[in-house]
Amino acid sequence: MRKKLKIVSISLFLSFAILLSQMIFFEIPKVFAEEAQDSTEVVCYSENDKAVLYADANGHFKFTDKESGKTWYSIPSDYADDNISVGLTKTDIRSELIVEYFFRADENTNMSTQKTNSYTMCETGSNILVKKISNGFRAVYNFDEIGIKIPVEYILNGAELDVSIITSEIDEGDECYLVSVDLLPYFGAAGSNENGYLFIPDGCGAIAKFNQNITPLKTYEKTVYGSDLAHSGQISNSVEQDIRIPVFGTVYSNATALMGQIIKGDGAASIIAETGNESVYYNTVSSKMLYRIYAEGKSLYATNGKNTIYTVTHNDFGLDKYTVRYYMLSGAEASYNGMAKVYRNYLSKEYSLKKKDTEQKLALRIYGCLETEQNFVGFKYYKKQALTTFEQSLSIIEDLKNNGCKDVAIQYMGWNGDGVYNRKLSVKAKPLSILGGSKAFASLVKYAENNNIEFYPDNDLLTFSQSGNSVRIRKNSAKAPNGDNAKQYSYSMVTYNRDSSVKPWYLLSLKYINDYTDKFLKNYSKLEYNSVSLSTLGKYIYSDFKNGNGLYRAKSIEEIQNSLKNIKKNNMSVSVSGGNAYVLPYVNRVFDAPVTSSGYDIFAYDVPFYQMAISGYISYTTPGLMQSPDYQTMFLKAIETGSDLLYDTVYTESYKLRETRLSDAYSSQYSLWSERASLGQKELEKISSMIDGSSIAEHSCLADNIYSVRYENGIVVYVNYNSSDVTVQDITVPALGYLVKEG
Repeated sequence: MRKKLKIVSISLFLSFAILLSQMIFFEIPKVFAEEAQDSTEVVCYSENDKAVLYADANGHFKFTDKESGKTWYSIPSDYADDNISVGLTKTDIRSELIVEYFFRADENTNMSTQKTNSYTMCETGSNILVKKISNGFRAVYNFDEIGIKIPVEYILNGAELDVSIITSEIDEGDECYLVSVDLLPYFGAAGSNENGYLFIPDGCGAIAKFNQNITPLKTYEKTVYGSDLAHSGQISNSVEQDIRIPVFGTVYSNATALMGQIIKGDGAASIIAETGNESVYYNTVSSKMLYRIYAEGKSLYATNGKNTIYTVTHNDFGLDKYTVRYYMLSGAEASYNGMAKVYRNYLSKEYSLKKKDTEQKLALRIYGCLETEQNFVGFKYYKKQALTTFEQSLSIIEDLKNNGCKDVAIQYMGWNGDGVYNRKLSVKAKPLSILGGSKAFASLVKYAENNNIEFYPDNDLLTFSQSGNSVRIRKNSAKAPNGDNAKQYSYSMVTYNRDSSVKPWYLLSLKYINDYTDKFLKNYSKLEYNSVSLSTLGKYIYSDFKNGNGLYRAKSIEEIQNSLKNIKKNNMSVSVSGGNAYVLPYVNRVFDAPVTSSGYDIFAYDVPFYQMAISGYISYTTPGLMQSPDYQTMFLKAIETGSDLLYDTVYTESYKLRETRLSDAYSSQYSLWSERASLGQKELEKISSMIDGSSIAEHSCLADNIYSVRYENGIVVYVNYNSSDVTVQDITVPALGYLVKEG
């Protein structure tokens, strides 16, 4: 403990000395002075026909785009002008790395993590080793006072810069645990004298304008693909949106932009952003590598009146590196539109994603069988009830077609096993007799095949509430950091509190996902049908914190992708829900794609980045319209994002869903919304016929709550979310309405 206190005292003394020197000298490293490439301060230099990379002895670098002439700096070249930032932030600004760590002696105590940066602990003590490597340089940051060494490689890759933390070579020493690393936190940061915006991939995407002088309760930070369910155990019904795509960026008003894309390790990352305000000088967005999960628990004993204890997980990261690719954009491409294009091109090149016919369809999520727990004279038993039989599903489809809805896409939940929610993990593929059995199911499938209907019977391969079907809770479920089974809970839509009336469930460890996918597909192939929905694979990613034989979330993505690859080898069409980026190369349709952000105060407006990235390549729907608090706004979102309308569907009366796990699917009774859906679909089909399969080319915010969407064939759609008519660009867009203009 004395040694730790001494280390902390030295750190504080160094921080004070550094701040004092900054106040006196404000010396700017020579590497930022636009000197000749043979300057003695430049220790590494790489160049190709598109870009130039310089680095100095401290690992500070500049990255220059030959086409535009724009130079991007790893730390702000004007940091001397910052008269706002104070404390540790003042030194963070001059750092390539900000690290969070935990003293080993503090594990299972009420002590929390600490933070430092590469300037304070490495640069000032000459503890950074920089050497040239092929097409770039390698910097080893030696945090000597806490005994941690972190190697980072900076590689010029054409016009891009690949920056990798070499996780396989991280040395933590014997005194601390590394928890996280914020990589290049101020790369491309914009000072308070600049104009522009940050792109943040929250939900469908959000824009945070520079210097809005909004002081949030805390800096924006959110885990990519949602929280780790094996750690949090929370599937909440709040308005929070997950990050679905690992892309972020900084856009300047002078038509230059810097885009970051996490291309390796995105399963264990978060996005951090901050806009300028009265206490923050810079506008910046970056990514953080989550090397470990920092967990809070409860002790049986209280210390100083507190029984909260903290620990960290000890699973291997699972990947040899964490890599972020940075793109320099200029001219018309320097925008969130340009970033979406870059990401779409990445998917196309990396995964051979092909453009295809994505015609407008009315999407239904049909709920078949729901199993509930019942009591009879003190004995508990499970009862299945039919919400929508196969015959009733066919009746719904025919009724919609008779009302003018020719094209339909269906995600059919609860057609086999225990129904909509697994009691036992479902690896069988036998249509339930309560819904009509195999014969009625085959008739429904045949009708779909003959009538241009996308039909995706869903199977949840991740969740279960009891052992069975060769899956055991103790052996096969994912474990929480404390070693217990990672229980999941339902939460109230109204209060967001845990719903004690719903029995908790478990998560299949993703170590086993390939085995159970194969078992299910072997049984499913007997149905001789080549479309399937694997809803949960598209929206949930988590770790298994089992001691000695776990699986960290960074590696989990590969297991899910391997499962999907095997399915695609069989030429099957696949749909998912949510649509996290790692599944996009393998799916044909995404149900429940995000159409809004989480709406934080720093967000100026939402943008359909998610949809722009996959438009014309993958079909996608809105969230369920009838579950939206504002139907008309959600309908307009479908128009703005080019989404198919989605309706949660039961044939039976909605009251039967009360006090069940489907209680949030209110207003899903078909008879309550069928007429409205038919009218809405006809409107969208008119727009679709004009778009004629074109992808979204450009999205713009024209004024408050007024947006335009231009398609590749020149069609422009204007959407007005205001309660009154608005005239923009000599066009009047009706209140809470839209207008389509031919190019």
